[in-house]
Amino acid sequence: LPLVYPTNEEGISNLKRSVFPVLFPILLDSSDCFPYNFSYIGVAESKDGRANMIEAVSSDNITYRLFFDEKTNLLLLLTKTWINKANVKRELKYFYSNYKNIEGLQIASTVKIEDGGKLIQTQEIKSLKINPTFKANFFNVKKK
Repeated sequence: LPLVYPTNEEGISNLKRSVFPVLFPILLDSSDCFPYNFSYIGVAESKDGRANMIEAVSSDNITYRLFFDEKTNLLLLLTKTWINKANVKRELKYFYSNYKNIEGLQIASTVKIEDGGKLIQTQEIKSLKINPTFKANFFNVKKK
C-alpha cells in the first residue's frame, strides 16, 4: 500500500487537535486552536463532589466536555469523544490534578490520560515560564 501523507491543512488541524487538551487547561482559550462555541450543559455529581459541565462540538463532530469543580472552579476532567473511521465510538479522558500557583496562574501539574478506561499516559509539568524573555537570536537557525 502506498503511504498517504496529510496535506498541510490536515497536518495543522491534527496538530491543533492534539495540543488542545494540553494548552486549553492553561490558557482557558480555544481561539488559537479552534473557534469553539462552548455551552453550559449542567452539573455532574460523583463521590468526590460536583462539577459544572461545559461542552463544545467541533465541525468534524468531536465532542469535548469539560468538568469544572463547583467549589474551586478548577478544571478536573476533559473528555474527548468521537466516532472513528471504523464507526466505533472512542473516548479519551484527561484528568487534571495537583494544581500549583505558577506566576499567578493555577496550573494542573499532573495530567493523566485514559483511553477506554486504561491509563495510557501521565504528564507532569515541572516548570512553566509565562511570557519569557528570549534572546534576540533565540529563533535564528544556523546554516551549515
